Amino acid sequence: MRFQRPLAAALAAFLAAPGASLATPIPATVSGSLLSSRGAPLASAELVFVNLDSGLLTTASTNERGLFEARVAPGIYSMVPRDARIVSGPRVVSARAGQRLEASLIVEAIAAPIAAAAPTVALEHAPIGCFTAEQFGEVAAVITPASDVAEARVYFRAHWENEFHYVPMVPEVGRHVACLPRPRRDASPVYYFLEVQAKDGTLLRTAEFNSLVVPGAAECPRDLLLAVVCRRTAGMLTTPPVEEALAALPQGLVGNLPAVMVVGATAIGMLMIMQRLPNASASR
Repeated sequence: MRFQRPLAAALAAFLAAPGASLATPIPATVSGSLLSSRGAPLASAELVFVNLDSGLLTTASTNERGLFEARVAPGIYSMVPRDARIVSGPRVVSARAGQRLEASLIVEAIAAPIAAAAPTVALEHAPIGCFTAEQFGEVAAVITPASDVAEARVYFRAHWENEFHYVPMVPEVGRHVACLPRPRRDASPVYYFLEVQAKDGTLLRTAEFNSLVVPGAAECPRDLLLAVVCRRTAGMLTTPPVEEALAALPQGLVGNLPAVMVVGATAIGMLMIMQRLPNASASR
């Protein structure tokens, strides 16, 4: 048709014209300071901005006065200080195109491993850097000698929580394993640590680790370990969410459950309520 050639030429001219390409979003600027709980500025500290939509990471380091500045694409970000946790200040910021935000934080260092006494057991654990959103994450450790273990637990919390919850670790061949509840994306980062009590009463605790919650394996940085998705633990199915647990009960039984049991059930599931776990609420 006659108009095809002029139309093609006009389109080519348009695409070649300045400003015809799609404009890249104007970044936002987040600046502020990192202070210790004693008020001292933290120099050369690293702060990670986790985009809660894409999982992409942006890092910023503080100068000698504890000041930082980061340019990020528009979006919602969780702020994660390396090897520290936030005591005061925003944990999540929403950045609009061209906006300048102030986000000063007071942080404290994550506790080092402690033991109540000289431990009679040894614990080996590879720190988990990422959990997959909406999936049960496996936490495993080699505890030796296994015959001297009285109890092993994984304590965990979402970044906005002050108190930890826990799930017990159960022995498998050559290791102990626990399945953590399915975290939501906005729970990132998730904090956790392992605690082992030996039969003679001594206590062994790991450092406190912080882990990102990512939408999939591709979004976990290559230098971080991605948690295995739990399938079975010690021959038992992983703990189901409350809807699945209730659906599996015989007809008529649900109506007879105490109301507090039904209302209090969360993604940790009915199994954990029966185990009487303290503060057993799912990572929200």
